[in-house]
Amino acid sequence: MEIIKTIKSYTFVKNILLLSSGGIIAQIIGLLSAPLLSRIYQPMNFGEMGRIVAITSVIVIIASLKYEIALVLESNQKSQNNIFKICIYLLILISFISTILISVYFLFIKEDKSMVKILLFVFPIIICQGLYNIMKFYANSKKKYHSMATAQVFQKSGNSIAQISLGFAGFGVFGLLIGHTLGNLLGALVIFKKIKSKLAGINFISVGSSLKHEVKKYSNFPKFAAPQSFIDTLSSQLPIFFLGFYYGIEIVGFYYFAMKVIQVPGNILKQSLTKVFLKKASDLKNESQKLFRLYYMTTFSLFIIVSIPISILFFFGPNLFSFIFGSKWIMSGRFASWMFLWIGIAIVNPPAMNLFHIFNKQKLYMCYSIILGSLRLIILFIIPKYYDAMVTISIYSIVTVICYIFVISGWLLFLKRRQCD
Repeated sequence: MEIIKTIKSYTFVKNILLLSSGGIIAQIIGLLSAPLLSRIYQPMNFGEMGRIVAITSVIVIIASLKYEIALVLESNQKSQNNIFKICIYLLILISFISTILISVYFLFIKEDKSMVKILLFVFPIIICQGLYNIMKFYANSKKKYHSMATAQVFQKSGNSIAQISLGFAGFGVFGLLIGHTLGNLLGALVIFKKIKSKLAGINFISVGSSLKHEVKKYSNFPKFAAPQSFIDTLSSQLPIFFLGFYYGIEIVGFYYFAMKVIQVPGNILKQSLTKVFLKKASDLKNESQKLFRLYYMTTFSLFIIVSIPISILFFFGPNLFSFIFGSKWIMSGRFASWMFLWIGIAIVNPPAMNLFHIFNKQKLYMCYSIILGSLRLIILFIIPKYYDAMVTISIYSIVTVICYIFVISGWLLFLKRRQCD
């Protein structure tokens, strides 16, 4: 029995490392391409891209109403295929409706004629990114971890190569948007190649009563998971919307580029940490002392790890950005000095976020998300009226850090008391 447990444990860790390796390589590719992209494109190009990506990200996260999660939970092949059909139907429908609404807003309500050509990318961006997301969940259900890791590398490589090539060709913001779209499409195709035999029997024309059964069976996803994801994503994209409204598209470009760079270390750590901690903490849920120790040591270790880059970027951010990415990006460095305070703490808080799910505190998690989103909204609505972008971002960062620390400390106290009971 012990040998079997050891083998299973080894397989689990091996799968995590395999999947994480793809994410790490992909993030490194993105980081290495950044100095070249910063010299090809202008801040305004990144600002225009940031605005479209922010809008489409909010749509993509709910484009399948989170039914893609059910792909992993469902073990029956026929039911899985039905769920896949539901996801594709919803993706097409929501993408189409969203594109119309977004276009109507910019062209007829806001009357921003400069958005005409850029709006052409809304539908393909949502479709390609949504399809890639669905494919990843389907591959995960089939334990195609190697394919998922390969897809991440191809997605980021295709993205970077296309953006660099089209940038040299003088495509401007369209080069960034085409690269972004092609990268996601390439990632989806890599996975599709490996799972197409499983999808071969799906008839997308036929809509049977069995679909209604799957829709009803997993109805909690559109009811609870979709709104939660929508709030979280919208909250994270608020700065782009408000910075663009108050300060202009160039400031959005500085912010978006800074975010693109400083999120890399966080993404590298989170991709492996979240999966490993969630599994380990779930196993120790009923062992209060061990769970407390695991949470404390993991959180404390992460804090020590991020404290060094936080300190370096806080004091030397502008100089580092100017040296690595070019002098025109010094404003991004100033933004990053403050932004990495909350991005850094965001690297520390995945264990705390996982505990919401382990202890079935989804409602509490939603309340927290609403409070954090509301505070961010208030800051971005009021502060820009009286202060410049630097002050707005610094206050936004400080308030976010306080909220993150509150949650981390709250779970620490909860586990400590639970340990004493």
